[in-house]
Amino acid sequence: MGSTPERITKSRIGISFDKDVVSALDEQVRLSPDLAADRSEIANVVVKDFFSRPFDHRAKTRELVTSNREGDIKL
Repeated sequence: MGSTPERITKSRIGISFDKDVVSALDEQVRLSPDLAADRSEIANVVVKDFFSRPFDHRAKTRELVTSNREGDIKL
């Protein structure tokens, strides 16, 4: 087995999700009982993956927020 990852300090923030996003997160939790991941861990890793990508995060955030507000992002 690999080495144990370094413990990361966590911060709690108050955020709200669309109901369809919560349903999608719940579905991922249900489909992967072997991971024992909760919604918070899944949302955290998705955001972490976004910020680890080599692109202009400000521009991509603006693009996504605009698309979402225009109703172009659907689940």
